[in-house]
Amino acid sequence: MLTYTFSRREKVLMVFLAIFLILVVWYQFVFTATQEQLADLTSQIDAANDQIVTDTLKIKKIDEMEDAIAKYKAEGTVPAVVPEYDNVQALMASLNAVLSGTADYDMTFEDVAVNESGLVQRGVQLSFECGSYEQARSVLDALVNSGFPCSVDEYTITDNEAQRSGNARNAGSGSGTKQQPFSVDVHLTFYEKGNDSVPADVAQATGSASGGNDLSNSLG
Repeated sequence: MLTYTFSRREKVLMVFLAIFLILVVWYQFVFTATQEQLADLTSQIDAANDQIVTDTLKIKKIDEMEDAIAKYKAEGTVPAVVPEYDNVQALMASLNAVLSGTADYDMTFEDVAVNESGLVQRGVQLSFECGSYEQARSVLDALVNSGFPCSVDEYTITDNEAQRSGNARNAGSGSGTKQQPFSVDVHLTFYEKGNDSVPADVAQATGSASGGNDLSNSLG
């Protein structure tokens, strides 16, 4: 029977080979699997943290709304009720009533759109002239507190007297179109509850009117 005796060098090489094979198996089946589990756990932790942040913001928003409601109740303010779509007739009548004390007012109704919450948004561009800055602010306040929920997207109040004075100095003449002392441009978005009567394409023809005419029956 033949026997073979491994040399010291061969024994060392076999030991290193065995260790290498063990490391390969450990890396393939232990380390890699552990890393994948860690990555999955990290992803779950990140998702949980994102959800916590979202929930925290929601809770903060709810707290702010509750504080605002409590403040309004303490002041005796009646909260505005979101009307059902299509509220354009009642809205136009309300805006006409608010603007009736101004001069040369103009209203332009934009196409409606439905936001992510299912609320119908109705943009309205308004312009009017009035006799004082205080009246301009009073009309703006009345528009916001007209009874229909809305947001003021932007507004400008122009001092026509100062503008005319500057133009007269530059042109050397005071002639020009007669204007009220102040002009106001404001864009508001009014909100309505969506229902089955909202068109599939939520398209609404743009309507406008000016000069203080009653617009209650000009749009359908």
